[in-house]
Amino acid sequence: MYGTGCSKYGISVRRAMKTELQGIRAFAALSRYHSVTAAAKALNQPKSTISRRLAQLETELGQALFIKQGSRLMLTRAGEVFAEYCERLLTMAEESQNALQSLKQSVSGEVTMIAPPSLIRGWLRAQCHQFLDEHSQVNIRLFTEARDEYFQNEPDIVLSIGEQDLPGTWRKKTLGYWQFGLYASPSYIEKKGAPTHPNQLSRHQWLPFECDSSNTIYLSNGQEHCMAMPPISRLTSDNLLLQIDSIASGYGIGLLPTWVANNYLKAHPRNIELCMPDWYSAARPVVCYFAAGVLPLRVQTLIKALNDNTPKEWLEPRSVNNKTSDHEKYKHIRLPSTSMTLNGVS
Repeated sequence: MYGTGCSKYGISVRRAMKTELQGIRAFAALSRYHSVTAAAKALNQPKSTISRRLAQLETELGQALFIKQGSRLMLTRAGEVFAEYCERLLTMAEESQNALQSLKQSVSGEVTMIAPPSLIRGWLRAQCHQFLDEHSQVNIRLFTEARDEYFQNEPDIVLSIGEQDLPGTWRKKTLGYWQFGLYASPSYIEKKGAPTHPNQLSRHQWLPFECDSSNTIYLSNGQEHCMAMPPISRLTSDNLLLQIDSIASGYGIGLLPTWVANNYLKAHPRNIELCMPDWYSAARPVVCYFAAGVLPLRVQTLIKALNDNTPKEWLEPRSVNNKTSDHEKYKHIRLPSTSMTLNGVS
């Protein structure tokens, strides 16, 4: 789903810049002390490292920078010209590092986020608005699709429902869990009847939330466990709003995050209702990914705000153990195969 080259390219550029600065620092020490031994001691590095970095720098510049006179290293004419720029380069590098460090200590600048639409509508939108109100020097760029090009500049935060395999190196924090329940519209239940057990689901049209890569749905009431395996659903989409609308329009029974369904019912009372309330499916974690290393203060502050303002309904859910080794305890139920699959655009 995600490209793998962009983050690695960014890391390689940073490493190259670091290597070049180290070569310039080695040159500055050599021009000052006129000795590999003294320069190595000043930089607290092995003599072989100083010699190697000087050789790399001379290769890159295509010029010899030093000539040996007795036991001393003296600058060549090219070395004298380069020395005039060397101090400026090191000063600029130090100033840029200080500027970047000051950004890390102030809540200002831009934060780039990627998040699915299902998180934005009911929760993330309000959190972004509140954060912008509280921090007037921060800008937020929020994308709802995890396209490869969005990872070229390494987003600060990636939110997802469930674990994701992202390019590069990331740390993660679980903000909470989405528990899922079975929902249908009152009109559908009036026509088809309400199921009371998973073994009755084969009589109903099936509308799951998103395409499950394992094509397996685990249901439990705490005592009994069932594993439903729908081959094809009548309407399958990765767009949560389309799924809710389809369920509310009477196209079948479907799995919805209970937190999302409850919020929907507040705005649209009696459009959908919970079926088999004692049964629930495996929860999915709401995961916040962020870059490895020291984060700017604006990113740290936003992550803390998101974590502190997660809904109480996202607390540790009732678990459904769906490990392969535990499949034997599940009763297998095959749900009906029907005519059409539709992938929504999120």
